[in-house]
Amino acid sequence: MGRKMTRDAEKQREEGERKTREEAKRRERIQGIKDEKEALGTIVIVASLIATITFAAAFAIPGGYDRNQGRDQGMAVLARAAAFKAILIINTIAMVCSVTSVFLCLVALNYAEGEEDHDHFENRGAAALALILVSMFALITATFVVLAHSIALAVFTCIITCTSFIVYFLKLKKVFSS
Repeated sequence: MGRKMTRDAEKQREEGERKTREEAKRRERIQGIKDEKEALGTIVIVASLIATITFAAAFAIPGGYDRNQGRDQGMAVLARAAAFKAILIINTIAMVCSVTSVFLCLVALNYAEGEEDHDHFENRGAAALALILVSMFALITATFVVLAHSIALAVFTCIITCTSFIVYFLKLKKVFSS
């Protein structure tokens, strides 16, 4: 009888330890989801700022508008310049990527709560991060094109931007990998 009570007590202890481990894992998953949601919030802010900048850049055209009477009145002065065309294309890429990133983050937040949908959450978060990277590189490239006549300023600006970009990327990578 004493052995049976000892075995029963041992089984109860093992069951209690198993439940404690499962509860700890559950709390860890919940904390991970909170951290990932916070990271998505950061991505939404950055993507929204990039979208705002690119939208404003579409109206603040380099070189301004032609004010002379004629068929080109109101058109961009530099419309035929290769640099202008490059900036326009790069700016459009940055805007589309940043707006799409915001959309993916908002969709991912719908999947954040359910554990069974966590893969969808992570996939959309990773896609949003990748699109932010593309839009940030596009902005760096556009800055370089605008400052091409002052190569020292262009290189210095790109170095500062790339350094902050790397720090930002490493921080987000740490959040998503934990």
